[in-house]
Amino acid sequence: MTWFLTFIAVFTGVKSGIERMSKIFMPLLFLLVFIFIGRGLMLPGAAEGLNWLFKPNFSAIMDGKVWADAFGQIFYSLSIGFGIMLSYASYLPKKSDINNNACMTVFINCGFSVISGIMIFSVLGYMAQQQGVPISKVAGSGVGAGLHHPADGHQPDVRPRLFGTLFFLALCVAGLSSMISLNEVVVAALIEKMNISRKKAAILFSCLGFLVSCAFATGSGVLLLDIVDHFINNFGVLIGAFIEILFVTWFCNIDDLRRHINRTSDIKVGALWTVSLRFITPAMLGFMLVSNCIGDIEKTTAATPRRRRCSSAGPPSFCASCAP
Repeated sequence: MTWFLTFIAVFTGVKSGIERMSKIFMPLLFLLVFIFIGRGLMLPGAAEGLNWLFKPNFSAIMDGKVWADAFGQIFYSLSIGFGIMLSYASYLPKKSDINNNACMTVFINCGFSVISGIMIFSVLGYMAQQQGVPISKVAGSGVGAGLHHPADGHQPDVRPRLFGTLFFLALCVAGLSSMISLNEVVVAALIEKMNISRKKAAILFSCLGFLVSCAFATGSGVLLLDIVDHFINNFGVLIGAFIEILFVTWFCNIDDLRRHINRTSDIKVGALWTVSLRFITPAMLGFMLVSNCIGDIEKTTAATPRRRRCSSAGPPSFCASCAP
């Protein structure tokens, strides 16, 4: 069903398909999130969760990893490096107010992140109180993180089942909107590079994508998804974005780009914008890449069993510690 809806969106075009579905999915997602916020704030322990979210810890400001995590959060939540921004921006008129559009996108995204944080941490506060553990113990990571809502299925009341259904509906809506955006990137590239029609590109990629995604529906699909998600997000996207920002800022004329942006925008950008793109952004992306690489190496080293050095003169098959 998700591939069918995605296919319809990209097949019918930007205005008739993607824009029309976005007008349905985005208000629906906002509505569902506000419903969960209302429900979450009424749960016992919600206040503790919100206090844990909004209570400042000024000592963390001096921690470089916190800044890297913050950079990574805004990087991934805005889908930087995925090609989505480039594809959608290419459909705008040539004299669009680029800076205004960028600021609106960033602030709306950050606002929705704060709203989502209120929803999530009110739930975490409730779960922590029910389990009698600190909030940090109930927060998880990976592809299954965030799938534990206070819609406690062990209760006979119909409300938990209702809110559980609405919660997974919200996940489906959010995932489907992202899936449409990612598919539009590939379809737009096929249209431009292979000089084929949108309909052919949509059929070609949707069929291929559906066949590949069938692997994630198998018994080991969750493990495969976790592996693919880890390496694409931690290395693939970061490497692509790192190369892209270096190419744009050091091998293209970024001053001409800045002048063009300022000519069509009410909000002007100056030298700080150039410095940020040339130095700060590559430094942060490079730091994230190195940190992810070191983290994976340390996990692999810690998980690798160490065999004792054997003093037996016989073949390995006669030694319990050396036997395969």
